[in-house]
Amino acid sequence: MLTGLPALLHQLFIPSAGATTVPATMIADPGWLREQVLLRGRSWPTTDRHVLATLWWFSASHHLVTPTVTTLLLTGTAASPALPDLVLHHCSDGTITGAHSTAVLGTDLDTVAAGLRAASELVIDIVSELTSHGVRPLWALAADSLADRLLLVGEATGRRAEARALAARLSAGIGAPMLLPRFIDVMTVHGRSRCFVQRVSCCLLYRVPGQQLCTTCPRRSRADRLRLLATAAGPDQEPDGWGPDAFSI
Repeated sequence: MLTGLPALLHQLFIPSAGATTVPATMIADPGWLREQVLLRGRSWPTTDRHVLATLWWFSASHHLVTPTVTTLLLTGTAASPALPDLVLHHCSDGTITGAHSTAVLGTDLDTVAAGLRAASELVIDIVSELTSHGVRPLWALAADSLADRLLLVGEATGRRAEARALAARLSAGIGAPMLLPRFIDVMTVHGRSRCFVQRVSCCLLYRVPGQQLCTTCPRRSRADRLRLLATAAGPDQEPDGWGPDAFSI
């Protein structure tokens, strides 16, 4: 898998110098998860646990699916997304910088979708119970995470169309309440086309003092999103939500 990826993206699968490895099963420990949510308060000046938990899941949901969807897209064989098989790359401030899997799941798409559903359902139920957060917004974040990660890898490897198609097939296989991915092609101010995930979720970052709505936030009007995306997609710029460090928040 790594041989098919640009070196810049290797950091998503290999622990950085400042990270330690933590078994993903720790997420099922209410005490550990509660501490991780509260640690988000070191990065974002708010004590609103609902917001902090949403930001934690926004980040974690990207990393939990990355090993599986990347291996499936690039090799045709998926790494396991089951929590006992996943290892998180974890920093002392609660930031997750990446993840890797220690097991192979297989090539059957239905099996992969079922594995992704089981893992997502488990964590979403735990986060929901911890924060009294409804599950549907958390599933919406999971949908965008899956689409974001596949698009990231697809763009980086010249396999955009395959990535978009795989996102649709996996999301359909996972089933409700997982939403189908939506993508939008934007003509930039420099006359070229860029593809973005047309998000269905909100990370609630705008509720942190000093922050605002993300460029791709569905709370923005369509016209506002398109205007901002066209500007952000220019050469030497990356819109928020794109790039290997975008979800280490």
